[in-house]
Amino acid sequence: MTQHLPKSPLSDRPPQRVRDLPEVLLRKSLEEYFQEPPPATAVECDYSLWRCVETDFEFAWPPRAGSEVFYQWIGGFPFYYPGTRWEYREVADRLRAESAGRTDGFTVLDVGCGSGRFLSSLNFLPIKARHALDFSPLAIRECEAKGLPSHCGSIESALGAGFVAMQSLDAVTSFHCLEHVEQPVEFVEQMLSLLKPGGSLWVSTPNSPMSFESEWFDVLNHPPHHLGRWNPTAYRALARRLDCECDLFSPPASPLRFAMGAFKLVSYGPSRRVGRVKRLADLVAGVGRFAGIWRRQRRRVAAAGVLAGDAILVRLTK
Repeated sequence: MTQHLPKSPLSDRPPQRVRDLPEVLLRKSLEEYFQEPPPATAVECDYSLWRCVETDFEFAWPPRAGSEVFYQWIGGFPFYYPGTRWEYREVADRLRAESAGRTDGFTVLDVGCGSGRFLSSLNFLPIKARHALDFSPLAIRECEAKGLPSHCGSIESALGAGFVAMQSLDAVTSFHCLEHVEQPVEFVEQMLSLLKPGGSLWVSTPNSPMSFESEWFDVLNHPPHHLGRWNPTAYRALARRLDCECDLFSPPASPLRFAMGAFKLVSYGPSRRVGRVKRLADLVAGVGRFAGIWRRQRRRVAAAGVLAGDAILVRLTK
């Protein structure tokens, strides 16, 4: 019934149901992705996916994030964490320009810092100007080993402990965290509150739907892993809601590269290693199928233009 429908986090309006995501489907998809059954408590409920008509934002219902057991399990696979991200260099280059010539210090907080790889790349800033925040004790230990000032916990606990203060930072960064949180608008508001006047918040997420999702169901871009599916339209709506200026960036997009990646996923899945000779033979045998994928990727890139990459980076300023 209508009164039981969720409301869009961005518009507070009733959304449209996109699809049901029953627990059994998610567990089966996780097993296919990682080639082993997930723990019994990895997926704890049935979900559904909803779309906000006004903002094009898709979100999971209920907004129930993955459990500690779930993240311990997927974090144990070596291919889960990327070695680096396109966004790291993009933001580092822009922060280098923003901090150039500053004599009063320039401070950065990375929310969801992981091992501190991004903060370590900001070697043009003194260590004391780089702050690391994460829920993972393991991640915080890695950051501390690099000499980075670190706090294990939430933004609220960091404020309470005096690790950071309101309106105290020149930049806050958060790479591939927003899509995991249960209350995305409130999370972004918290990060904005830490900025000095004129400071900048940098956030990145997958650019959903990603190029290969027209061909292959990506369970990791759905709950319980990802609760929100962001794109340029949704980010612009978020900026309007928070009365922010919004700049959007995306990595270069190649229809051919996207088509090759999608064909590989459809043919072998994400974790299977296949030799070059077999890949070429399968491509020749499936040339008709590949041609269809390539046509769809060309249309996608033509429609999205410079924001067609599989990641989206946003800069929010007040």
